[in-house]
Amino acid sequence: MRAIISIISGIFAFGVSSIIYANHKSIPADLEIQPVQVMLFGVFHFHNPGLDTVKSEVTNALTPSNQDYLEELTSKLTDEPPTHVLIECPSTHQRQMDQKFNSYKNGSYELSVNENQ
Repeated sequence: MRAIISIISGIFAFGVSSIIYANHKSIPADLEIQPVQVMLFGVFHFHNPGLDTVKSEVTNALTPSNQDYLEELTSKLTDEPPTHVLIECPSTHQRQMDQKFNSYKNGSYELSVNENQ
């Protein structure tokens, strides 16, 4: 019981000291704080291996009209290049995804219609 009280007291003391420090820390007057801009961009599963709950039809992203649409969309997105990109994959695949992305940027990796590459 004493150990639990000691732990709780320590956490409380740390929390109080952190709040006091944060309230007394000054921000330089010449520092202009800009709001963060975030763009969330999500798409359905192009290959549609049954992962989308709502989407019932498979869309062929390789048709000329869909390719035109995707080309126009990506050209608009290049106006605001991202600083960070988040993809849906297990964290254990990070190294593999980074290698594929770098290969794609270097022109040595060709994408297919399946986004799970």
